[in-house]
Amino acid sequence: MTHESMRIADVVNRAENSFRVSEGTKRTYARSWEIVARELGDERLDEIHSEAFGRLRHQVVDDFLARKNQFELEHGRSHRTWTNGDALSDTFHNAIVKLFVLEGLEPPYLGRRNKARNSRREAIPFKTMQKVLELAPAIGPDPDLTEMVIDLLFETGARRHEILSLNHEHLNFEYNRLTIAGKGNSVRELPISRDLALRLRARPLKAINDTASASTPLLLRLDGTRFTGRSLDGIWERMRRALPDSVDAADKVSSHRVRYLTLTLVEREFSQEHARDFAGHKPMSTTAGYTKLVWTEKVFVHDHLFPHHPAANKASVATNPAATRISQFR
Repeated sequence: MTHESMRIADVVNRAENSFRVSEGTKRTYARSWEIVARELGDERLDEIHSEAFGRLRHQVVDDFLARKNQFELEHGRSHRTWTNGDALSDTFHNAIVKLFVLEGLEPPYLGRRNKARNSRREAIPFKTMQKVLELAPAIGPDPDLTEMVIDLLFETGARRHEILSLNHEHLNFEYNRLTIAGKGNSVRELPISRDLALRLRARPLKAINDTASASTPLLLRLDGTRFTGRSLDGIWERMRRALPDSVDAADKVSSHRVRYLTLTLVEREFSQEHARDFAGHKPMSTTAGYTKLVWTEKVFVHDHLFPHHPAANKASVATNPAATRISQFR
């Protein structure tokens, strides 16, 4: 039986019994999965329309708000354990996305999600990022390094200090994987494209004419020294001068705005849970603290946003709007 021909109830059952899903995640999404299995369990993945999930989500939220309002009328207060409608809607959305990601399938579009409140995130516009990637091979005294640094920032969404501190011991070349040390002694693993992994591994041969040891910096200048924050600032200063005045936010391009773009894409196409895990952020709430992405889910997200990754599922990438936009950048 193929993934597409499976019943929704079977998909939910596989998720509930999957060793790839932590017990905390199962508890967080248990109620949502129960509702999906009860209301849409007999539907097949290749026949159900995304609108069915969207209608069910709205129905769940409406029913919850009705019960909450009735409780407040009867007791004069809200139940201390009840959340609000927006949080419930997001949890239900994330639970459905999780089912499809676990099966390696394209998540359905469930309608506009609730935006993060009081968000000050300001990403580089798509067209501006396109120009940045076009100009990168011609920026600075070492264009190869410039292109490598910008690709690394864009593919991982990592902070500037996180990529500057990387050594070759943090690169798993076999699995195209980077181990990144974040804030508060946190450590996360992120996928990169095979092309970028090849260029990172070959960099020492070009810079110091030697193979790399575990402690060799991943980003080396031509003189054999570590690439520094000052060097990165120089790249962005040159980039701002090179960008045409007609490009939106040309004077604001920076490492952090590239990070914002990557995280915005992940959140827009998948969920806040996925974006949080990529970003290396702490949990957004008590319940969100129990959700965690497994490695295969991270690769799935990366493959959809960056279809030049060798493990990308070309069939599903071709139908993904974000992947189409990103592929135009390359």
